[in-house]
Amino acid sequence: MSDILIFIDASFIIALASSNDQWHEKAKNIAKKIPIKDRVISNLVMSEAITMIGKKVGGEIARKIFFYIEDNYILYQDHPFLNRRVIETFRKFDGKLSFADSFSVEIMKELKITKIVSFDSDFDEVDGIVRIH
Repeated sequence: MSDILIFIDASFIIALASSNDQWHEKAKNIAKKIPIKDRVISNLVMSEAITMIGKKVGGEIARKIFFYIEDNYILYQDHPFLNRRVIETFRKFDGKLSFADSFSVEIMKELKITKIVSFDSDFDEVDGIVRIH
């Protein structure tokens, strides 16, 4: 996989950073196959991931992961104009897709990204998105 942007979900980052996470080994294997330059993450996803990493393995590791993502990933700055589309996506899935995940879906549409790395099966319900897991 290369030269194709891939959206990164918090569940992947959390699994990668937490050696006791059930998906840790799988995340490490996936990470080897996706060039860092092709990884896209949003502020909202990064916030979710850093918060959970801090809870699971501590603030210092979470800080290191934050700077690693900031320096190496494409960080999509969330735009307020997406909010109305996000709430409609959220409504469409009747709460089965979280608001944060609905935001990720709309960002992916905006950037024409069709692949997401995630251990969250809720993304399987979204037409046009292929989940790498």
